[in-house]
Amino acid sequence: MSRFLLIDHGLSRVGGHNFQYAVDMLSAAQQQGYQPVLATHQSLSPDLFPDEWTVIPAFDYHALKAHQLGVDGRSRYAVDLEGRPLAKNGPSLVIRPLERWRQQRRLNQLQHFVDGCEQVFDQIGWNAEDRVFLPTLREFDFLGLVRFLQAHPESAQLDWHMQFHFDAFKGRETEHADQQERRLRFDRQVNTARQAVPEHRFNFYATTQAMCRQYNLLGVGQFKHLPYPVGDVFRAKNETKELKRPLRVSCAGMVRREKYGYSLTNFLRDTADLLQSGDMQLAVQINPKRVRRHLGKAGLGTAKVSECSAVEDSSPVVVVKHPLSSEEYVEFIRGSDIGLFLYDSERYHSRASGILLEMLSSGVPIIVPGGCWLADQIQGEQYDHAQQVLTDANLSIDADLPQVWATEASGRVASATAEVPETVSGEVSITGSQHAILTWNWDSKDVAGQYVQIKASTHDTQGNVLGSEQVFTCGVAPDTTARPGVLISIPERTSKLRIELSNAFANRTMELDDLQLSFVRAASKKVPIGRVGLIAAEPEQIPGLLREMTQHIEHYRDSAQAFSGAYGEKHAPERTLEILDANSQARQRPAPLAA
Repeated sequence: MSRFLLIDHGLSRVGGHNFQYAVDMLSAAQQQGYQPVLATHQSLSPDLFPDEWTVIPAFDYHALKAHQLGVDGRSRYAVDLEGRPLAKNGPSLVIRPLERWRQQRRLNQLQHFVDGCEQVFDQIGWNAEDRVFLPTLREFDFLGLVRFLQAHPESAQLDWHMQFHFDAFKGRETEHADQQERRLRFDRQVNTARQAVPEHRFNFYATTQAMCRQYNLLGVGQFKHLPYPVGDVFRAKNETKELKRPLRVSCAGMVRREKYGYSLTNFLRDTADLLQSGDMQLAVQINPKRVRRHLGKAGLGTAKVSECSAVEDSSPVVVVKHPLSSEEYVEFIRGSDIGLFLYDSERYHSRASGILLEMLSSGVPIIVPGGCWLADQIQGEQYDHAQQVLTDANLSIDADLPQVWATEASGRVASATAEVPETVSGEVSITGSQHAILTWNWDSKDVAGQYVQIKASTHDTQGNVLGSEQVFTCGVAPDTTARPGVLISIPERTSKLRIELSNAFANRTMELDDLQLSFVRAASKKVPIGRVGLIAAEPEQIPGLLREMTQHIEHYRDSAQAFSGAYGEKHAPERTLEILDANSQARQRPAPLAA
């Protein structure tokens, strides 16, 4: 019987996405006729898994930041299979004694990885029909794997599937090509290792298309996109979810540095009215003492804090323990009315979030920061919504108002930085409209990873600004045929609309084509500004977007549930398994188990 071997050397406890990832993939593999085999850290008990699975707690190994070349690592030079610095990029002679100690520590780490692999294959043996998948590999771990493969020529009969999850480069995508020294370190380390086992077949993957583009700059192999799997337990059912007040707004996942790019204190202060009125409840996975400090700083020191995960609890703030059991975690996600992601946009410009995938697959509307992978997941829905509002308006579009707005620069969008200071702007006079809809086409195909920033301000006849400036950050959305567009709210008494366009993050010119500005007359019912979720161009927008979503919660719930079907199917573990099978050379897939 063919086996599906998943090796996660760092999987050491129940809970967390590594654990759920392994369970979902091996369950799908079992359903497709494979014998599941899981290799983990030594501290994880095999009793946590089904009896028919082979579970081998073999690894006494944890990746150390000191050995990693990526953004989160601290290593500044490439090393070989013995942990020695490679030529032209090693430390100076001044620190050679210290470097010898570091080299020995690296070698010890690599040997721990080798020892774990030895234990796994000593137990299961070699079978050319097996699938081997390492979903959490890093470039230093790869050295340990190659050391093991080098000692076992029979390993060449297998395909080795490896997934990379974390950033290799600093900054945003437009900055990556300039980081030549970092690219050379990866190239030197990984390709030197590959030369030791030239007959082996390696398949490299990353969890997002943006991450693939990043790793494909390194010259170490062709990286393919492997969708992050989301188990069927998260899939939205056909029934409409009942909404009760207070609405549960969930910040799932333990606090880390790249999360909470928008201060939790500021968020609590800016949403105090919603929390105290009973309209909203915040459920967050954070240390209880820490959340009470945030509440005190926000002037909410007397707010009730409950330490439980029960959906029925009505306290303004609920502290949910971390980690939860698998069953508790599913209940937490599916019991959410709104998923809130107070994340750092730059840290997640390429990275996937398992929590977001689970929220969307469960039909939970979300609020995310703009200019990153999180926003890309619902960007197409925002464009579709703007187009739908325009279509539904039909005769409500005011034919007497300018229908087309373009700039003297013919749609050229330049950076608003000191190096390229100009922005493209335009003004139009309007009356009696509730919304303006700005649409355009991307003129260049070389816009992946870039975002246009749109600022809209409304003015009365005296030139006074009405309301706050509206800011949008928009990127390419390959999952829609609708023209890119934004829905701009027009307050009463507006006589002039001013729009500015710029490249949101890069010092380079973007080309936008066929810019059009249409107007929708005021209606008796306020139109929601998005669907499925909302994107915050700036952290300070989040409280306002939350008010928008709570006001139109039925619309956002229904659109999120409608979206969840195809989205959940795209991320089903079976789809991920199909890609691994398709990239395995000349191997027969086992017959699926009978339903």
